[in-house]
Amino acid sequence: MKSLLSALLFAIPAAAQTSGDRISSRKIITMKPTGETVQLFTSGKETNGAYAEFLVTLPEGKPGPPLHTHPKQKEYFEAVEGTLGLYADGKKLILQPGESFTVEPGVQHAFFNAGAGTAKWKARVTPALNFEYLAEETILALNRAFPEMPSDYELKYILWQAKGEYYLADVSMFKQKILWPLKGWWGKITGRAKAVTPRKHAYHLPNKIP
Repeated sequence: MKSLLSALLFAIPAAAQTSGDRISSRKIITMKPTGETVQLFTSGKETNGAYAEFLVTLPEGKPGPPLHTHPKQKEYFEAVEGTLGLYADGKKLILQPGESFTVEPGVQHAFFNAGAGTAKWKARVTPALNFEYLAEETILALNRAFPEMPSDYELKYILWQAKGEYYLADVSMFKQKILWPLKGWWGKITGRAKAVTPRKHAYHLPNKIP
């Protein structure tokens, strides 16, 4: 299940954090298994749901996410430091500082560090929808469980709550649309996903997205 986790994360320099810190705190949040970091600098709440922006880092030699899609959102990448690599729609792209690329909704993609040293980039997700929730709860689940993997029930519940905004490229849609939501629901009612905040109670998200 490690492949389920990596696609959501970002970064920048700043204040000290604890393992329970949330993306919505605007601190730099580190994903312990890989050292990836994410810092929110424009929330969907501030833009009335139009977009959310993050600054992301990925250390040299650490894995990026698996191929995945965001069916309802486009994702803008702008390299800031180092060399950012992207796989998008079957093509490999290399971005140097100042260069950018937009992945359109539904396009399979993944990012990776394509050079020496840490890669840093700006990411903008449009519209914001539940991306902040998805990233925040996944990182919290990872860091709670580290060095073990989080409960599969927790991960399925998080994806279920994200309302079909994230799909893995190498897993059947039957599993992701039917079986995984059922497992997430079962995990919540049996207490196996009780550590995860339900989406409707995520205080930093707007109540309605236009």
